[in-house]
Amino acid sequence: MQFVGRQRELSILHQQLQDNKLVAVSAIAGMGGVGKTELALQYAHKYKETYPAGICWLQTKAVGIGTQIVGFGRSRLRLNPPDEDILVQVEFCWAHWHPGEVLVVLDDVSDYEVIKPYLPPADSRFKVLITTRVQLGQSIKQLEIDVLDQSAALALLESLIGAERIQQELNNAKKLCTWLGYLPLGLELMGRYLNRKPDLSLVEMRQQLESKRLEARALTKTDADMTARFGVAATFELSWEMLDEPAKQLGCVLSLFALAPIPWSLVEQAISEQTKSDLDEIRDESLCSLHLLQRERKGSYRMHQLIREFFQKKLQQLAQADELKRGVCRAIATRVKQIYENPTLEEIATATPDIPHLFEVAGHLRDCFNDVDLRWVPPILDNLYQMIAPDELNSIIERIATGKSSEDDLQALLHALTTKENALIGRIAVGKYTEDDLQVLLRALSTSKDQNILQLGKYNVNIGQGNEIHIGDRIYFEWNEEAIQKLVEVIRDQSNSIPLLPKELPQEEYIRLKNLLMAGRWREANETTRNIILKAVKAEKEGWLTEEQIQNFPCQVLQVIDRLWLEYSNQRFGFSVQKRIFNQCEKEPQAFGDHVGWHIQNTWISASQVIYNPAKAPVGHLPWGIMSVITMDNAALDAFVHSLRTVTKTTIRQDWQKQLLADFMAFGGSLLGDKVDKEEFKRNLEYELSQDEAWWKGQRLEELKVRKLFSLLAACPNL
Repeated sequence: MQFVGRQRELSILHQQLQDNKLVAVSAIAGMGGVGKTELALQYAHKYKETYPAGICWLQTKAVGIGTQIVGFGRSRLRLNPPDEDILVQVEFCWAHWHPGEVLVVLDDVSDYEVIKPYLPPADSRFKVLITTRVQLGQSIKQLEIDVLDQSAALALLESLIGAERIQQELNNAKKLCTWLGYLPLGLELMGRYLNRKPDLSLVEMRQQLESKRLEARALTKTDADMTARFGVAATFELSWEMLDEPAKQLGCVLSLFALAPIPWSLVEQAISEQTKSDLDEIRDESLCSLHLLQRERKGSYRMHQLIREFFQKKLQQLAQADELKRGVCRAIATRVKQIYENPTLEEIATATPDIPHLFEVAGHLRDCFNDVDLRWVPPILDNLYQMIAPDELNSIIERIATGKSSEDDLQALLHALTTKENALIGRIAVGKYTEDDLQVLLRALSTSKDQNILQLGKYNVNIGQGNEIHIGDRIYFEWNEEAIQKLVEVIRDQSNSIPLLPKELPQEEYIRLKNLLMAGRWREANETTRNIILKAVKAEKEGWLTEEQIQNFPCQVLQVIDRLWLEYSNQRFGFSVQKRIFNQCEKEPQAFGDHVGWHIQNTWISASQVIYNPAKAPVGHLPWGIMSVITMDNAALDAFVHSLRTVTKTTIRQDWQKQLLADFMAFGGSLLGDKVDKEEFKRNLEYELSQDEAWWKGQRLEELKVRKLFSLLAACPNL
């Protein structure tokens, strides 16, 4: 195995040993497994010529230090100490040591006071190197070593399993290194395990780790020739045993937060029964001292992911586990409420460090919120996923967690949060609101400008010339609890019906669509639109529309869907909007796609790229869901052509089209099923393959789908 990523540390260590009589090696990551002993071993090997009088390696967890020193003196130096007290014998050995510089290594020191009586005299020829997981006194210079960087981690893995295996699955190799937090012990254990299993892919290895966590076999078994004696969890157990109960509980609480810098103010709120000074003491003297927690900056601390895994496992064994979880949920609920009630750019900027933890706790500890908080905290955060595409929101959270967020990220969060009235009204519409919701809505409407209140016109709410508020058949002169109750009544009445909905159409799906749009839950509304279209022609099982179904699609379904999208998007989204834009673009699919954001940089977007944030989505961008049911007569063509493009990217383009077509029709036709017209499929596929350059760029199929979409909309003149 190659020793990687520590050349700089070796040079610094050697310089410190030449300048000082005593040097300690520690780990900033604070855990066993970061490579303290291995660094000392490599130093001793590299610089052995510097120490002609010998290198004395002492194990502090083995037999007594004094006994080891005397044993070294007798066996290696031929010394004959007097038969007296052990300290006298140790002093004799130091005094009669052979001439020249000496390196004394004390490995895994947990208490400096225990080893202090046995240290050599203040003689410059003695160089003492200590490895430790605790912070020693200020008189001792410490070289704190961190986990490896990505390139060094990959180099270590490569030295164990070979460069070819890494290059074949480079992306998965990087993900494995990330999962292990670049911890040398974890990387070495996993690398040795993979070396013993040459047929195990890196994908399968990652699946094992994600399933078994620290109990995975790859992280528990050490080899006889390894410097480390224990697996990852067993190594961490040594630090756990050095903690008292309050420190253990604090470590477990910290493991509930996200894998991001943790604002200490959140921890103080989560453990309110402890005084601030007591918490600081536990943190500094136990967790930070043992390097189980790192100080990022003032008021912010981070826990390594594997240490976090370890503490999460320990939390399950604590009798106070549920109580500790509830404390974290209370802290998160308080913070969410502060942001939610006053969503300004300044407030969001201030709350930025909290945001990854809000989502982590709301996502994983829902059962631990009290009844009141449970009804509104997770839904508020869930609503952000409706306002911002999940991939985009997750990217924002990741950038915040790594300190790389921008003002655009904060603006996106602000926009989503300031649509809270829509989210509240959506919960009222489906009868899932709380008294807290009504109080927030009252405050929001009481402080809103008239133009914002006028947006409630769709619920039969109007502002008179004298600023009186008309709600249904009642008049109010201010927003108060009675007015809010009347508003709730009106919203509930309107939410349980769709005006002008033909009797032959089912109410439930359209009411669901209306309520989703009312709540600003654009992603779910898009999916519901797709489902309604499939149900309208009884194509739920197939999942797509045939040519005949497109030509005979019921117009009234499209009209109702369009009316709802128009009403709740302020005329930005809907089929009629898309139809108008298509005609303005002279019915050119690519020009239309460019206009509505379906075609970006010469590529048609996929489902994961649809924008569900109205502030960022172009006019006409939604609904997009209908595109997933428009096909070239069958979904198999779509899937096959997508796979074909992937396969043929490296194929010489001469007669490969004909050969692939022949092979597929000979051997793959059975995959299409009995309901598919195979001749029609073949004609469509031949057409695709014949459009060589355009097909090669992946344009033809999407363009045809756009044209089919608008043949559907064109058949409905009232749109």
